[in-house]
Amino acid sequence: IDKVPESAQIESMRSHFRNSIPISAVKKEGLDGLIKTILSHISSLMCTLKMLIPSGDPKTMNLIYENGLVSRKEYRGEDVYIEAEVPVRLKQLIEKY
Repeated sequence: IDKVPESAQIESMRSHFRNSIPISAVKKEGLDGLIKTILSHISSLMCTLKMLIPSGDPKTMNLIYENGLVSRKEYRGEDVYIEAEVPVRLKQLIEKY
């Protein structure tokens, strides 16, 4: 919005671009709204995964570590219990456990 001379133009642009978020790098305005919107979109793509993985399945473990954020890992006998934030698509892919 720093390069737009009139605030009426900003409102006009917002009506044309439904999910737009006007920000000012100079005045540091609108950044909180931008961050909240980004986090909202990201959180809708992520979910919590809690699962027991057989120790003979390192492929699944690697997928979780490469694509998610592991918050808990416990060895339970021959298996590994994992809690992680992962993309929804990954959870759907590995829900066989």
